[in-house]
Amino acid sequence: MKSFFKSTGLVAENLEEFKKEIETKLQEDLENLIKNKSKVSVLDSIREANVFEVPVQ
Repeated sequence: MKSFFKSTGLVAENLEEFKKEIETKLQEDLENLIKNKSKVSVLDSIREANVFEVPVQ
């Protein structure tokens, strides 16, 4: 089973540690997704509120 754990890129000695590592990784991924979605939302709002023409030469 350890070879399977290693093949996933997670460090675990047993099934409980593996589950904990997966839970931690999923939580980190969720937090990053929420943070990125918030950034995109803020940047979209700024862009929509500040429309301007780009001069053509």
